[in-house]
Order: sequence, then structure tokens, then C-alpha cells
Amino acid sequence: MTPGNTVFSFLLGELIAFGIAGPLLTQSGYLTGPTGFPMPPAIASAQSWFLWPGVGVMVFTAFSELGANYKSLAFAAMTGLREVRNMIRRITKREQLTDTSGFVSKDPTPEHELIPTSWWLSGVFVSAVFTILVMYFYFHVPVYATIGAIIIAFLLAFVGLQASGETDINPTGAIAKVTQLVFSRIPDPSIQVVQKTNLMCANIAASACSQSVDMVGDLKTAQLVGASPRAMLWAQMVGSTFAIIIAVPLFLLYTEAYPCVLDETMIDCPFKVPSVVAWSKVCKILTGDGTVPQSSMILTLVLAVLAIVNVVIRVKFLPDSWKPYWINLNALGLGFINPSPAIPVAMLIGWTAGQIWKRTSKASHERLMYSVSAGLIAGIGIAGLVNAAMTIAGVKPKQVIAGCGPEGDLC
Repeated sequence: MTPGNTVFSFLLGELIAFGIAGPLLTQSGYLTGPTGFPMPPAIASAQSWFLWPGVGVMVFTAFSELGANYKSLAFAAMTGLREVRNMIRRITKREQLTDTSGFVSKDPTPEHELIPTSWWLSGVFVSAVFTILVMYFYFHVPVYATIGAIIIAFLLAFVGLQASGETDINPTGAIAKVTQLVFSRIPDPSIQVVQKTNLMCANIAASACSQSVDMVGDLKTAQLVGASPRAMLWAQMVGSTFAIIIAVPLFLLYTEAYPCVLDETMIDCPFKVPSVVAWSKVCKILTGDGTVPQSSMILTLVLAVLAIVNVVIRVKFLPDSWKPYWINLNALGLGFINPSPAIPVAMLIGWTAGQIWKRTSKASHERLMYSVSAGLIAGIGIAGLVNAAMTIAGVKPKQVIAGCGPEGDLC
């Protein structure tokens, strides 16, 4: 399902960070090892050193893409502003404004099926108010910090949408690191309060990014099948209601099956939760005496410039026939921040299998590819639930014996 240039760019980033440059820098003594977030004065690991270049190239690629589509963005902003003004005019019973921009939208959806601006503006306002109240009264996060986190979350959600749209991977961890960097110096005499504010503001941005990607993915699917965006929004609201009810029991199920999820003192754990460790370590580094290595920041600046140049070349000068083979720096940056090679290798295997299937039977590939992919994804989730339930029931690994003899011996 993922384009070949995205797959190979992702794998290239992984190979550079953790297969070539990382091991060489570790062997030379410049880095401490492949993974981890060592506290100062220890030098960085490959994971912590390549984190910021990866985040930088993703952020600048995403915002460069937004800049390249400034006409669509300007039209969307003007349309939203006009609808807000019309809503005010309806309340005051004045004549409504009309569109005189002359911009032709590529969206084929009829006007009556679109989501009114007043709907999502109301949702943004209500959710922002509740977020501010919850953060202030339950977590003692200053109001100005929560408002700043909401604004940053809105901007960084575009980065998540761009990365997820190209690689099908939501970079919530990278989004969180950017927010943690912004809120690393909140003034407060207590380091615990500073760290809690840092983590909660990062959580706001990461959650907004995650939910934005999920909702846009649903709406894109609706567009492909010809469904109404307005109907999809109602369906999402119904689904979210049930998801809220189910999410907590599922979390309790997993924590009951794997207590190590909540107990960091337990070393042997099936869930290594590297992202949680990364959040914690980055928070301690940024809010303490830690700093980002200067060499890492230099590489970040170089890649940021290359990201902007890459987007300009691809959008303005590259022929359409070459674009499917052009490097995807967004995926490259994602490879920098992902220390596990399993994901890009699995994507490469899936892409290769898909290409073989497409060349041998194009008709069946077009008819069944999405169904097969969805089944594989659903199977992984169901298997995880079954494993958790079996763990709670006391079924130990390798306890199920197959065969026709008394000890499972084959006949």
C-alpha cells in the first residue's frame, strides 16, 4: 500500500542512523551505543543523537509542503473566516458575504455534505476549554502553558498529517519531542512541576496529532468510497463514544496481564515501551542540565535546509514521471528516530509482495489488496488481545502441545 520511494527512503534513514553512521560513531567512542537517552555528562547514543535531525527534517518538510500549497491554505482560511463572519451576520440578521476570490476548489464534495465551519469551531472551543480546566485543576499546569500547547498542537498536527499521509506512520513521538523542547524552561522553583508541565504539554500536542491523523484518515477513506464527510463526522462521534467506554477496560486488561507496564522496576517485560522511556529521558534531559549535542544541531540545520530545497525541486522543477522515484525526506527523517528495523523491513517485505502480486495478477490485486491488508492489520490487534487474555488466565508460553501422542509426539 505504501509507495516504493517512501519504503526505501524509510529504510535508508534507518540504515544510515542505526546501520552505518551510528555504529561507526559508537565504535570511535563518540557515541555511547545504539539506543537510549543517557544523562549528562555522558555523551549521546545513536538514538538520542539522530532524534533531533530526524524531527527537524520532518518538521521542515511538512511546513515546506504547506507553503507549496499556499493557495489552497489561503482559500481554506478565507472560507473559514467568511463562514465565521456569516455566522455573526446571521445572528445579527444582516446580509451574508459571498465568495469573490475566484479560486476553484478541487474538492468534488457537494456543499450540503461538507462539515460547517461552525461545527468544528465549536468543537475546538469546547475541547480547548475542557483541556485548560483539566490541566489546571488536575495537573496544576499553568493556563498560559496549556494555551501555548494547544496552539503548537494545531501547527504540529500538519506535520503528523504529512508524515502519516506519506508513510502511514503517525510520528506522535517526534511531535512530542518538539513540544518538550519548547516547554523545557517553564519558570517554577520545583523541578517536578516543570517536568510534569513539560510532559503534559507534550501530551496535548501528541494527542492532537494522533487524533487529527485518525480523523483525516477516516475522511480520506470516505472520499475514496464516495461517502458524505458530514455523515462520517457523525459516525466518528458515535465511534468515539464507544471507544471511550472500551479504552479503559482494555488498558486495565493489559496492565493486569503485564504489570510491568506500570512498574518501571520490573526489568523483564514483553512491552519495552521505548516511546515512554524516550519521553521520560528527554524530559529529564531538557528540564535539567542536559543539552542537545552541538553536532546534532548542526546536522539538524543542514537537513532542514535540504528539506526545503527538496520540496521546492519536487514541486516546481521535477517532472511528474520522476516523482514516484524521488527521495522522500519525511520518511528518511522517520527512519532516523525509529531504532527498530522491524517496521521498515516489514514495509519492504509487504511492498515487494504487493509488487509481485500486482505483476502476476493485476485484477485480483486491485480487487483484494486492501481487504488482505486490513485483515493482516486486524489480525495483529486481535492476537494481542488473545495473548493478554491467555496471560491473565495463566497460560504460559509454549504450554500448548500439538500432536497425536500422549506427550504431543507426532504419529
